Amino acid sequence: MKQDHFFDEEKHELKHAHAGEIVHFRTVTWRQESSNDDLDGNYYGPAHPGYTILTDTIQFVVEWSQGDEGDQWSKNLISYGPVGFHVHTVHHGIGTSGKVWFHFEYDLKKN
Repeated sequence: MKQDHFFDEEKHELKHAHAGEIVHFRTVTWRQESSNDDLDGNYYGPAHPGYTILTDTIQFVVEWSQGDEGDQWSKNLISYGPVGFHVHTVHHGIGTSGKVWFHFEYDLKKN
């Protein structure tokens, strides 16, 4: 099953920054768990009008997982603006199924 998940921009606020200033950004925590079926999800952060995403600072941060990355679950960066990751988790009837709780974070530079 494939799903797209978007950051809730209404709850998103960046502090006021001056031109050239760098601001660190962290998304909410997302959870993807293959308890009954293999899952594919695309997760996106918000747009950042007036800021440039410093792409070399993008990090996928695992908060908790079950199963091995590359076996029961995997992730791929799919977009730099807005920042987006594709996450795949695998269900196993017998054995460990893929589950991962994560967020991503990166730096922004005020234009």
